[in-house]
Amino acid sequence: MGRARTIVGFAVAPLATLIAVTMIFLLGWALQLGWFRDQTFPVVTANIGTYLFFSIPVAYLGALVLGLPCFLVATRRRIPTLGETAILGALLGSVPALFTLPVANWQSVWWILLASTSGLFTSVAFWWIALRHLKHTPNSALQPTPTRAA
Repeated sequence: MGRARTIVGFAVAPLATLIAVTMIFLLGWALQLGWFRDQTFPVVTANIGTYLFFSIPVAYLGALVLGLPCFLVATRRRIPTLGETAILGALLGSVPALFTLPVANWQSVWWILLASTSGLFTSVAFWWIALRHLKHTPNSALQPTPTRAA
């Protein structure tokens, strides 16, 4: 069952990027931050769709190229906690945005925040799907938590 949950986690968790991107864009629009200032709601929602069109493939690629090796290393000795998974996801999520740093303006910070939030949401979704049912002891190696018989 653990292997099936892991596969489902890698297949479904990157879709959490949909929630993260929508949330960040709508929050930026509601607070009238930077680019969102003086933008109409239809323009913001069109930009959400455009960003999602490009970010979903990047999220899946990042999950396989960055997330899978980290998962294999992290679970070799013990099961990572939700906090550890979330921090690692936020850090790994920001990696694609680091390529925008040469622009060196406020948009670089925006992209890093957006990508980091997407990584955070993806990693928490993965933990919820694949790891939450496992024991979180110092030396547990993908062992299911025993359930109490009713």
